Amino acid sequence: MVHTIPVEIDYISVRDDGSLIVGGGGQTYKTSPNREMMVDNADDSYFPEETRQYFVGYANRNYKSLADAKFVNDYTWTGCMGFTEDGFPFVGDLT
Repeated sequence: MVHTIPVEIDYISVRDDGSLIVGGGGQTYKTSPNREMMVDNADDSYFPEETRQYFVGYANRNYKSLADAKFVNDYTWTGCMGFTEDGFPFVGDLT
């Protein structure tokens, strides 16, 4: 099954300590040369490098008030997302 649900939405959340959590990066999936590695793959250890690179400087590029701020990427993670044929996500074991 080919994923056809729009995945271009990113999100950002400011924590109480002032740190940021930024997520999404779904648009990297559409253009990835490794796209086939992402389809029907329940291995959470697979992490596309292009997705990691997408978030380097993300806040600086997307928020004028943060253009000159210094950021350190403390942690990067990924996870599996499952979708049914009608495009709605489901909860459960992906294997």
